Amino acid sequence: MRMLSTALAVFAALGFVGCGGGSDVVSPVGIGILSTPALDGHVTATGSVSTGDVVMAAGDSVTGDIARFFVSFPLGAIPAGAQIQSASIEMTQVNVLGTPYLDLGGLALDHMDYGPSLEFGDFGLGALSPAFALLSTTPALGLRTVDVKPQLQADIVALRTRSQYRCRFGATTDGNADDDFVQFNTNEAPSDKPVLVVFYLP
Repeated sequence: MRMLSTALAVFAALGFVGCGGGSDVVSPVGIGILSTPALDGHVTATGSVSTGDVVMAAGDSVTGDIARFFVSFPLGAIPAGAQIQSASIEMTQVNVLGTPYLDLGGLALDHMDYGPSLEFGDFGLGALSPAFALLSTTPALGLRTVDVKPQLQADIVALRTRSQYRCRFGATTDGNADDDFVQFNTNEAPSDKPVLVVFYLP
């Protein structure tokens, strides 16, 4: 994954990687977990659910409809008893229409538990941890990275099999009858898919 080699080099520089000579220091393991295709996508306030496109949207449309997007990461690759050293989500903003960051504020990230399917009810579902971070505050295209270590640890403690998130703007709509939204890649995109990057001690 994009940041695994860089992050592992940082851990080595900080002394997390053993240097031989009988050292008992355990090296961290780094993995990249892609989002689940059937569980990433967007949901609108009028009831539309999209999980099969290469992009997912958040913002409001010319008709005043509101969209929020979702990502879900399976946790089966993290062994029981692992000590989480770091965890971050990487997602790529690929399109911006209108002026969503000016009109609607920052793109907030909610920690969620919406289960094994993405449904209309998840649009307004209560969050485990609402707006715990901002995924993006600028229309510049490219990679966004957010620390989710506390949220991942909470999922592991609660024995959840997924780590799930909702992305939404702080304001629902500006009511000005134009399109203001952003699009991020889904797992169906050919590259730059959503990924949960985790380093742990076995």
